[in-house]
Amino acid sequence: MGLLEHKPKSRLIFVRHLETPIIQQRYILKKDPKYVRFLHLINTATPQTLPNFVPEIKALGEDILGRYEMMPKDNVLPIAGGQEAWGMAIGNAIEDRYRIDEIEESTHLRARQTRELLQRGSSQLAELTVAQNPDLIERTFGDADIFPFGRLYLSTNMEELGKFVADRDNYTYPNSEIKPVFNARMQRQANRFETKADYAGKTTLVVGHSTVTKHQVAILTRPTLIERALGRKNPYSDLSVDTGSITVLEEKRKLNPLSRRRRYRVIAANERLVPMPTL
Repeated sequence: MGLLEHKPKSRLIFVRHLETPIIQQRYILKKDPKYVRFLHLINTATPQTLPNFVPEIKALGEDILGRYEMMPKDNVLPIAGGQEAWGMAIGNAIEDRYRIDEIEESTHLRARQTRELLQRGSSQLAELTVAQNPDLIERTFGDADIFPFGRLYLSTNMEELGKFVADRDNYTYPNSEIKPVFNARMQRQANRFETKADYAGKTTLVVGHSTVTKHQVAILTRPTLIERALGRKNPYSDLSVDTGSITVLEEKRKLNPLSRRRRYRVIAANERLVPMPTL
């Protein structure tokens, strides 16, 4: 390649999976006054005041759990409500805007189902092979994964509720992936995006989850040591990632041309290419 020839930039396009029944329940739960009260008690109780709140917390939890169907987070995507057409339209919109070279996806069912809908809406995407990457799965919350919001689990287990109230910042649900392990997994994947030759000069579509996208964007766009010394903060350190949205990172010029590590900048954050239908 000559010195004046254009070298293609690496791009990462993160797509959050579409709706699942459990996510739809969350929209309803957030407006439920009993659930709002339940969260208030859970989040404000102290080890000293908790005994006074336990009867109400248990009663509210039982009422909520009795009115909402509990189901695993990886339940099958519902086709009703325009979701199938929405996923296909997103795939078509991605094809109109970007030339995708490869697809990676989380090994969770909802990511695969979303990718299949994207491919059905795009002849370009349909031709690509798909690599499944277990490091792209979201953090698992063990025994609490079956609940629409994990904290409902605490109303069924008073011992765990006490542990949560005693140390909210470090509490981990039983059998869940602890934060240091999840963070190490996110760093390992970010290192691949930055250094692995397979991503060089390519546009990779990454189909997965909000927590993974947030962590990858925060790591991949982090300020350098010099930038931190100058007081620069990362505006994408806690990005919101909506269902069906895309977030696009593009390789930027290296400060050190000899470095193997790619640096990225955000060119689209939490963007919906197609309006979300009423589900």
